[in-house]
Amino acid sequence: MKGSVFDKAVTITNRNVYLTNILLLPALMYVILGIYDIHNWKDIPKDKKLSIYLSLWYILGILILFVIFFSSIFHGFMYEYTRPRLQLLGKVDHKLTAPLFSIVVVALNFIYFFYLNKNCNNSMDLQVVYVVTLLFTGVGMFSWLLKRFVFYPRFQRGKFLQKIKYFMSHTFFHYVAYTGVTLLMTLYYIDNKEIYKALVLDECK
Repeated sequence: MKGSVFDKAVTITNRNVYLTNILLLPALMYVILGIYDIHNWKDIPKDKKLSIYLSLWYILGILILFVIFFSSIFHGFMYEYTRPRLQLLGKVDHKLTAPLFSIVVVALNFIYFFYLNKNCNNSMDLQVVYVVTLLFTGVGMFSWLLKRFVFYPRFQRGKFLQKIKYFMSHTFFHYVAYTGVTLLMTLYYIDNKEIYKALVLDECK
């Protein structure tokens, strides 16, 4: 019911969800730094391959911006019944940007794993960071599955506290998954040129 205690409690709980989008700002910053880094490479030929590689970084940055924007609207105005247009705009999050971003993150994890398995004299410290990254993204994916297939059915038929627990599980998913994304973007920024040489130029021996 509009204006009920439930709606007010959900609105407060959801604030934790859309505030977790702040955790994606460091990831966006690493993408921007990666783009700046590519523009300043002196020993890499400025050819079509580099242009495509640079374009992928730009696309990733734009996607993260869209994720932050639409996720904030979706969770911030989910129960704002007086603003139906914002509710409709927020649906882009769970129908498009969130699923697309999840697929991209999984793909980036596989690409980095493939890069590590090439003989590139990779730093052991970075390999440890990647293991931590996999841990966070793995726990994030598991928590989403738990939320979707265990907590959501209870949410639909449950009582007040069951519904609040569902939103708290969603907040946990955001915290863990976005931390994993930031760690992953950190690795891509640090190994930016090496990744390009290894996977695009095939110079890794």
